[in-house]
Amino acid sequence: RLVITASAAGLVHAPKMGAYNATKAAAVALGETLDAELRPRGVSTSVICPQFFRSGLAESLSGDDPKADEMARRLLTRTPLTSEIIARRSVRGVEARRVVVTPDALATIFWYSKRFFRVPFLGSTRIIGRVVARTG
Repeated sequence: RLVITASAAGLVHAPKMGAYNATKAAAVALGETLDAELRPRGVSTSVICPQFFRSGLAESLSGDDPKADEMARRLLTRTPLTSEIIARRSVRGVEARRVVVTPDALATIFWYSKRFFRVPFLGSTRIIGRVVARTG
């Protein structure tokens, strides 16, 4: 088994996170490609795509946008999800040989919303983008 850790940002793409979204989407694409190539040889690939969870990341944020860093800190510290919960759920997804593992409900809801309700999802993302642009 091959396991790649990405982020829900590799599946759904929030405004003001272009570089981060692109690198995580590349990790998801790599995982899906490797799974297609290696599964016939008995090797499964899983890409873990969590949303925000409590970890040491909040203390190490140092981007060029202090407001974005502060928002990320709030999201990372106010969630009930811990790294232990995410790890336990991720292991279950890997053991089930799922290609994309969304170990929390919010990541799953966003991903399925984008996949199955694309037009409303993109509309809501654009509204968020406009709000973010207005607030700086």
